[in-house]
Amino acid sequence: MRAVQQIVNQDRRVTIRQMAAETNLSTGSIHNIVKKDLDLKKKAPKFVPRILTQEQMDLWVTICHENLKAMEDPLFLWSVVTRDESWFSVLETEQKQQSCQWVNKTDKRPKKALRLRQVHKTMMEVFFDDQGMVHLEFLPPKMTVTAKVYIGILARLREAIRRKRPAIWNDNSYRILHDNVPAHTAMPMFAAMVETSMKTMNHPPYSPDLAPMDFWFFPYLKSQIRGQIFPSVPALQDALMEIISKMPQSLFHQCMHETLPY
Repeated sequence: MRAVQQIVNQDRRVTIRQMAAETNLSTGSIHNIVKKDLDLKKKAPKFVPRILTQEQMDLWVTICHENLKAMEDPLFLWSVVTRDESWFSVLETEQKQQSCQWVNKTDKRPKKALRLRQVHKTMMEVFFDDQGMVHLEFLPPKMTVTAKVYIGILARLREAIRRKRPAIWNDNSYRILHDNVPAHTAMPMFAAMVETSMKTMNHPPYSPDLAPMDFWFFPYLKSQIRGQIFPSVPALQDALMEIISKMPQSLFHQCMHETLPY
């Protein structure tokens, strides 16, 4: 049993046959030792977005403690402006659950024509806070968000904050919550942030729980247009703007003050 335990400790992926060949025991004996004596079970690993290094985990804990301490101030979340971007296609295919139909038990499964995803799409860049939408724009076709592009977007955001949120503009108390993609951490970005006195809310590495766009805003928008076919990208953009215009302020407030802190 000790020999088998040592083999398993050295290689957690070793097979029963490999252990039998190495110990000159039968596969049945190895199976009994592993299952009954060592009480082991072989499990496949689950997929995770990223395996964090120890340094990243330590930084994650530090930033989370800093954010929790900052949130002790009841006015902190009122000054946070969160952002993200996402692609929207003129054809958002239905999810499997959305296409389900009630049929008799003896009936065959319904059929649905397979549609290829359209190449025509648009990227939406969104900023909102607890009061609602702060700034929204659609990027030109084939444009990606680089540091240079993002600096220009932030300039337009600052103007939107000046017009729509004068309270946090006048005392420069607003903070931008964005992730750690290269466009947001490049040196030109840091220089632009310092020059304009813009502050950010610390974002732990690979932390999707601090992405309200991904777990609420974008899924909500896509659920509203899923299964529809738009004749053009401008028609899609108009439909998205109409949906956003009808979203009550209470939803944004709930997202920022109830969902985000936890």
